[in-house]
This record gives sequence, structure tokens and C-alpha cells, in this order.
Amino acid sequence: MEKLSRIDFVITPIVVEEEARRVQVRIEPNPERYQIVEIEGGFGYLDLHTSTIIPEAMMWSAVERISFNSRATLPIHFLPPTIKSLPPYSNTRLAAVARQLSTGNYEPPSEKAKAHVELEESTIEKHVTFLSIDICKSTILRNQDPSSFDKSHEVFIQELATLVGQYNGIILKFTGDGFIAYIDYPAFTVQVDTAAALGIALTYHLENCVNPALKAAGLIELSMRVGAEFGLAKAKHFNIQAIGKTQTDFVSDALNFAVKIQESCGINEFRVGQALRDLLHQDLIEKLIKVDFDSKDISRNDYRVYRF
Repeated sequence: MEKLSRIDFVITPIVVEEEARRVQVRIEPNPERYQIVEIEGGFGYLDLHTSTIIPEAMMWSAVERISFNSRATLPIHFLPPTIKSLPPYSNTRLAAVARQLSTGNYEPPSEKAKAHVELEESTIEKHVTFLSIDICKSTILRNQDPSSFDKSHEVFIQELATLVGQYNGIILKFTGDGFIAYIDYPAFTVQVDTAAALGIALTYHLENCVNPALKAAGLIELSMRVGAEFGLAKAKHFNIQAIGKTQTDFVSDALNFAVKIQESCGINEFRVGQALRDLLHQDLIEKLIKVDFDSKDISRNDYRVYRF
């Protein structure tokens, strides 16, 4: 199977005709991501992040396809979060959670998060981005003060799972003290960028909403690990007839990798795998730092992991 890749362009308005409601733009390969190199038969664009060389003809064919003057009709993908800005959202939720811990009444956010949908069995294998989220040292914390931990855990799940919906994600399942979420969207570049933004948002919201509210209420503050990876996945229905147990779940190496990556994280750290990283936009990929990762469990000696 061919490896997926992305091309990042810089689109700059050069002529704006307000009365005609028309704009002319210049489209060019992102100079921060690509370096022009000589290759057999001409020139190519070297991706400085993935070491992939895109032949000049292929690059300009891509430019032609997205040109506003092109006759080709291409879909425009846009998957913004339902919240306009994360800091104001976290501040508003901090006040709401504080009131909830005082009165016992839950106040939902004014922003309408994506509603949960159950996973359905499918014969189609498709690309999905998975995020694995887990609380650090939950067993120790629960043993120290079971009542306090359970209240903290309830707020943790409530706020972070809601944030998944705000970023157009879906909760696949809860896993003890954490959960696994996924982003399923036709445009894989939009999918991975959204997943990266969600992972960053989860750590921000924990530190700026959940924990301040827990601290003010005298409850146990929590830390977490977040791991993410992108890859092929297939939904499969499991049926254990002898005990009457049925379940639909994803079968995917990317899901397994996301869990392994999450387990390798430090406190309140967000890490992503190699496949996801290589498909990110230039602005996001610049925020990543390669980290040591023991890849023996996944039988990939060349596998790389990065942290935000």
C-alpha cells in the first residue's frame, strides 16, 4: 500500500477586487518546509521533515489542481472546533465546574459538542486517528483517598470527554481511569491536524480548568498522559455466543500504537507517532521534538515518537 503524504502550500492574496467579490492569490510550496534539489531529469522539492522528494512536475500538478482557475472540482474540507478560542472556554468551564462541585448541579457548556455515535461494523478499512488518554498513578491516588479521587475522576472524564466532542472527535471506549478517542474524517490531513489540536487542548484544559477547580474544592489534582497515532482501522463486531457478549471495536495497529505511546509519556505530556507526525501541517510539526522510545513491543526498530 502506498504511503500517504501531504503537500503544504502558502496562499497569499495579491489582488483583491471588493466590488466584484473576487480575489487573486499566489500559491507556492511552503518555503519553510521544502528545499529545491536536483534530481534525475530535473528538480524536486525535498520535504525537510520527512526526507521525501516531490518531483517538480508532481508539485506543480498539485498547484494546478487547487488553483481557482482549474476546471477540476475539488471538495474543500473544513473541520473547526465548536469553541472559538480555548482559553476563554476553559475559563468559563472553570467557573461552571467550581459551581458544580459546590452545588452538585452540572452546567453544560453553551457550545454544542458533537453528539456521540456508536461505532458500527464495517467491511471498509479506512484511515483513523486515535488518542489514548490515561490518568497518571491512579491506583496510588485512589488508595490515598477513594472518595476524593472518585469526585476528581468524575470531573476529569466529564470535561475532557466533552472537549473531545468540541473538536469533532468521538469516544471509542472508557479504559479504567481514562478513555480512547478517535477522529474519523475523509480528508486525512484535516483529520491529523484536528487530532493534534485536540491533544494540545486536552492538556491545556486539564491544567487551566479541571485542576484549578479540583484544588479550590480541596480535591485530588490529576495528571495524565496522551498518546496519538494515525493509520488504517477496521470496525469489527465481536460476538461471544456462549456468554451473550457482543461488542463492536476497531482492529488497528494505529490504536495499539497510540496506547503504547501514551504509556511512554511523562506527566501531562502529549506524544504522537511517526505516521501522524509526518502528515501534520508545517505549523504543528515545528512544535514537535523527537523522544526516546522503546519500539520492541511493536516490532519496529525504526519507529519514531515525538512530543509536543
